[in-house]
Order: sequence, then structure tokens, then C-alpha cells
Amino acid sequence: MKDFSKKRGFVFLKEYVDAPELPKHDLKHDTNGRTVCTDCGEPVRTEVKIIMEELNIFCHPSCFKCGICSKPMGDLLNNMFLRQGKIHCESCYTKAI
Repeated sequence: MKDFSKKRGFVFLKEYVDAPELPKHDLKHDTNGRTVCTDCGEPVRTEVKIIMEELNIFCHPSCFKCGICSKPMGDLLNNMFLRQGKIHCESCYTKAI
């Protein structure tokens, strides 16, 4: 059996919730051509970044938060849900349904 704990660059999603088609938009770049964070607008220079192409998210881990309560979710250790085009933490999702 392979030891996946030593691999880098993989994200295992705990649950996927089907969503209607979301509008696509181009990622923004700074004057040096670097892609900027979709949350804070600063260049994403770090080795670690969160990219969710279908949701148009490209951000620093510290900027990845629940779209309702702003709970930090950049460690990707908690369940996350998609509702009405926003990422929800489990608590906000439970309240919304």
C-alpha cells in the first residue's frame, strides 16, 4: 500500500455537492504578470496555493475562508460545501439547508 502522507500537491475532497453552472471569469494578474489572489488581490508568490478552477478560486491558503462566516478553511481539514456559488463551512451549510 502506498504512503500518501509523504506526497505533496494533492487535495482530497471529503464531499462534493453538485452545483449549477457558475459564471467563469479570467484570473487577474499584476503588472509583472503574476496571478493575484481572488480574495485579497495580492500576488500569490508562495509555493502553496489553493486553486479551484471550476469556482474561479486562486488564493493563498490564509485567504481561503467560508463565504458566509469567514471561518479560515485553508488547511483543507474540514468539510466544505458549495451552495449558491459560495464555499460554506459545515456549520453554515447546515444552517442554510
